Amino acid sequence: MNLNTHLRNKEEWIELYLSGELPEAEKEEFEAALRQDPALGEEVELMRHIVSGFRHTGETAFLEELKSISSEEELRHMLDQVEKRSGTSKRKKYTRKFWYPVAVAAVVLVLLYIGYQPRYTVLQVYQTYYIVPPYETFPTRGVSALEEWQQACLTEAVSLYKKKNYRQASSEFEKIIHTLPEEEVPEEILFYSSVCLLESGQPAKALPRLRLLALCEACEFQEAAQWQMVWAYILLEERDEAERLLRDKMDQTDKDIYVRSARDIWHMLRQKRWF
Repeated sequence: MNLNTHLRNKEEWIELYLSGELPEAEKEEFEAALRQDPALGEEVELMRHIVSGFRHTGETAFLEELKSISSEEELRHMLDQVEKRSGTSKRKKYTRKFWYPVAVAAVVLVLLYIGYQPRYTVLQVYQTYYIVPPYETFPTRGVSALEEWQQACLTEAVSLYKKKNYRQASSEFEKIIHTLPEEEVPEEILFYSSVCLLESGQPAKALPRLRLLALCEACEFQEAAQWQMVWAYILLEERDEAERLLRDKMDQTDKDIYVRSARDIWHMLRQKRWF
């Protein structure tokens, strides 16, 4: 029997099981997996031993620190602190012979784990940081030249967009785009249709439109389009391109509204997922 790893990863299953926080149905599923998978059972018993060892010796805080580390440097710093704490009193020296082997076992487990941990998935990055831009109307090229039926499509598209119905909004935008030469499509429509495509899982189709806007010096949407290009590359799993654009943003003045977000996203793209 395979665990539903789409629901949560294996480490989360084990942690919630040992803490007694799994809902009853999932607990039954996990215990069925334990009966059929000896290797999973061994992992659970090892973690049970580590956790109970920490709880028994009053080192629960250390366990929480261990779970929160996000780099090897933080791990080494934490171990240094443990060494200092272990020598602060006779009581600590006395209890060390009980909890220190457990601490060593936990640290070894973490160090082994480091090499196998993947980076955060692009979907995790997207779900953590992506914010759909609100619809704003600017006096941009071409909107006033639309025919009556095109204006009606645009009105409907804007209404659907504001209701977060991005797939249908995209359909309304496309009705307009398909009837116009590329150079005559209003910037507003190019930009928000691209956002709809991102939210509808079509980043490859959005990217050329965003690139047109990003290269246009006089475009009201230039900066916003450059930012949306980051997300298009992330969804396309082109991490290098996304990181390149993020570095460009990070090098700009702190007055740029995207600088702080760029730093956070760049860090998450490069960071390994631990627990």
